[in-house]
Amino acid sequence: MHKILLLGYLACFFAHAQNISLQWEKRLIVPERKETTRGIVLTPDGGAAIVTTCKSKTNEAGKEGSNISVIKVDAQGKKQWEQIYGSPGDDVAHIIIRVENGFLIGGAADKKAGGDKKHEGFGEKDFWLIKIDEHGKILWEKIYGGSGIDELRDIEVLPDGYLLGGRTQSDKSGSVSQETYGDFDYWVVKVNKEGEIVWDKRYGGLTGDIFDSIVPCKDGNYLLIGDSGSDENELKKSPNYGDMDFWIVKITPNGEKIWDVSFGGTVGDALNDGIELKEGGYIVGGFSYSGAGGSKATVSLGDADYWLVCFDEKGQKNYERAYGAMNAEYLYSIAQIGENIFIAGGSQVKMQSSMYYWLLLVDDEGKKLWEKEYPNMASEKACYVQVDKKYIWVAGTGTGDSGNHIWLAKFQVKS
Repeated sequence: MHKILLLGYLACFFAHAQNISLQWEKRLIVPERKETTRGIVLTPDGGAAIVTTCKSKTNEAGKEGSNISVIKVDAQGKKQWEQIYGSPGDDVAHIIIRVENGFLIGGAADKKAGGDKKHEGFGEKDFWLIKIDEHGKILWEKIYGGSGIDELRDIEVLPDGYLLGGRTQSDKSGSVSQETYGDFDYWVVKVNKEGEIVWDKRYGGLTGDIFDSIVPCKDGNYLLIGDSGSDENELKKSPNYGDMDFWIVKITPNGEKIWDVSFGGTVGDALNDGIELKEGGYIVGGFSYSGAGGSKATVSLGDADYWLVCFDEKGQKNYERAYGAMNAEYLYSIAQIGENIFIAGGSQVKMQSSMYYWLLLVDDEGKKLWEKEYPNMASEKACYVQVDKKYIWVAGTGTGDSGNHIWLAKFQVKS
């Protein structure tokens, strides 16, 4: 994509652009396999681990359908090892995090046991949690769910276990302890270090509520973020502005709801990621099809736009910002670097049927400081960012003659 505005920005932000320099860009191609990147985590040795949903042309017995793969790379992006985890059905990856002596992988698996999944499931799809060591060997795996569809989307490390967040369409059944409120609800499960359930709770309105991420708070509480199409009622205290809105629920460490708030326009808005700011308050980001209206003040810039909302500890909005052009822009991941915010997502030029990853750096008031684009012909919008003090890693999906592969880029941050 060649944004008309890009040339104008280059002169204005040239000095700021020097603060971020590309170290390398790579495409990890695994023969005979189609990869869709679903997450990245940085490792103590300066490298990273990438989790994907993959489709192999040749399957091991018991690992038919789509599987979950993890690829470990060093600081230069060179592959060190890879492992595939699967069951007889379609398995989907959503998150990988670093834990003591290894990693936790979260996603969803079909009901049937087999392959690496040792237990029959509860319903159509269940949470699937896999703990692996530093070389990819499975230490244990657990499933959680009810009679319907349950998908694990995010994991937070606790002093005494892990907090699992996802979406559930199940009624009270299996390991789901509460009746359904609507279509999909947010579902949070606390487990101990061995993966045994401590408690579970669901949150939602009377329609559809689609969970995406957990944001830990400095006060010891947590934000649950995602999308909601539910109207205000005794279960959901915030209004619905149109189709799906950003919906944030703040809970205690025991899962009790403190408050909930929604942000949205009169069409559709999808929330994908969030962070607590170092100076206080929160920023959440996703994409919006809405123009000004509802609780959204920014006008539409095109088809879908990147949309950031900053709010305080009580859920009161401080500001909002939209970024985009006449194309469709889909924000999927954000991270804080110093006082600035790094944004990763995809941009689609629909008339040309082409995709680009669009990376932005904005300041603490949302002013754009830097941007970069990378071609991506895989029709995959999602990409994921992880940062440390010196480097930014971005992972997405590319395509070529051999099918989808992992796209990686590493940037250095200069003070």
